[in-house]
This record gives sequence, structure tokens and C-alpha cells, in this order.
Amino acid sequence: MLNQRRRKRPGRTLKPIFSIVCEGKTERAYFCAIKGLCSNWHIEVECSNNKSDPISLLGKATDQIKKFPHGSFVAIVCDKDNWNEKQMKPLLEFQEKDRCFLIFSAPQFEYWLVLHKGVGARIQTSTECMDKMNKLFPNYKKPTIPKEILNIGSIQHAISEAKKDNVPEFLNELPEKGTNCYALLERILNPRK
Repeated sequence: MLNQRRRKRPGRTLKPIFSIVCEGKTERAYFCAIKGLCSNWHIEVECSNNKSDPISLLGKATDQIKKFPHGSFVAIVCDKDNWNEKQMKPLLEFQEKDRCFLIFSAPQFEYWLVLHKGVGARIQTSTECMDKMNKLFPNYKKPTIPKEILNIGSIQHAISEAKKDNVPEFLNELPEKGTNCYALLERILNPRK
């Protein structure tokens, strides 16, 4: 029958699944663009159907957890926007070591993009972040990702810079500034982490 799943070939192992639920189009564009750099995982990237509120993101991620077998991972990628701690609390509770991740950027996701080519030391607001983004990437327009950052060297630079903000992999509270996106990229690029 056509609908039957083909048996896997002997000696061939299936890649574990990493499902990434994104708040916005920029986040989705970034993770879709780097999928080709990540040969250790089957990566699925989804948006929450134009609903970026924390509860919609959590619902989509919960659906993904039920859909995929153990050994798979799910990450919610979001940024500060105008959400407060109370609205974000369900996402903080969603985290589960070695299965469910909350990837958070403040003041916004473009902060993570800036770190690929620069430093984020003086960025505190969304305006400062976009000013730095436009300085580093003069032709930048959301949600397009600058091609020059889509390589392992740039990602390693961003990981190194992000760690300077001391944002932990698993969040107990939301940072005012910084990102733990480095933890997701380390896990994707190095499956033994």
C-alpha cells in the first residue's frame, strides 16, 4: 500500500527530531536558513499561526511534544515584546531538562543576530538593537536574514558573545537583556551537549 511507511534500511539510523516553535517570521527565517548546517538533527521550524502570545506558543509546542517520540526536543523561541512576567510564566514552567526549551531574547530576537557580527554590550532597548542591526547590516529588512551570518564561524561568534551576558540555559526568570539562544545552537550543532 502507498500509505504504509517504508521500512528503514538496515544499518541506517534516523536522525532525532528538533522542533522549533517560533514567535515571529524573523525567528522562523533564521532557523530555516541554518537547517542545512545541522546534519545531526531533523529540524522542523514552525510559527504559531500568526499568534505570538505566550499561550498560543505553548499550545503549539505542546502539540509538537505529543507528536514526536521521546529522544526528540521542542523549543519555543520568543522575545520580550510587550509581555510581562505573569504572561510569560507558563513558558518558564514549560521547560524540562533534555526535552523542552524556552529560548528567550531581550530586547528582541535581532539581538541574537547582532551577536553574529558584533557585540551587544551597550544594547538595552529595541531601538538601540535595531540601530546596531542597521549599522552592521545596512540593507537589513525584516524578516530576511543577512547571508553573511549563515555560517558556523558567525554562529560560534554569536554563541561566545551571548555567553558574556550570563543568561542561563534554563531560565528561572526572564532576563532584561541578553539571550539563551546560544544553548539551542550549541545543542543543535553538537548533539553530545
